[in-house]
Amino acid sequence: QWLTVQSQQAEGPRDGSSLHLTGQVRLQRLQRSEGGGDVPADLSLVTDTLELLIDARQARTTAIAQVRTGGGARMAVNGFQYDHTNGQLRFGGPSRTELPPRSPRSP
Repeated sequence: QWLTVQSQQAEGPRDGSSLHLTGQVRLQRLQRSEGGGDVPADLSLVTDTLELLIDARQARTTAIAQVRTGGGARMAVNGFQYDHTNGQLRFGGPSRTELPPRSPRSP
């Protein structure tokens, strides 16, 4: 898995242990395809501010965030904590979720 992060601004200490990102922050988790190229993001998070803890491989915010999954689910959450080492994502509450309709099963 690859994790990409984009923002309008980033600040952090000289030791590179953390970054504070602001301005349309977008975090995406990409899966590597069998052919060697990247496939569309299986997880995308958008927020106004984000703190990255580089050595711990974690990202967190207390700001409102928009979440999209590769399966089409969309969520609006009040903050999140993401641990890239185990792929665990925890949301702050309250939240709102929209799930795409299931495709009909073939007979």
